[in-house]
Amino acid sequence: MVGCAPVATPATGLFYTGVAWDGGVKGATGPKRGEACATAVLGLFASGDASTEAAARNGGITNISGTDHRSTIVLLGIWGEYCTIAYGS
Repeated sequence: MVGCAPVATPATGLFYTGVAWDGGVKGATGPKRGEACATAVLGLFASGDASTEAAARNGGITNISGTDHRSTIVLLGIWGEYCTIAYGS
């Protein structure tokens, strides 16, 4: 069951992955920050809304200045989470 819960990430570790990367806009900041995540378990169950729109809504952001992403994966896919972080005002 190796790798059965694929989660987007630029790098993967065998036992644990904890990676963050920018959304293409370097130095994007703002007075507000919102985060939205989706989770996968064993490749059998997945739920959540990791969209930019959900992240902005969760942070009360109406004008997005940029996004970042992070992923966490445990034991090559037993559990995985992908998050989008939005910045803006």
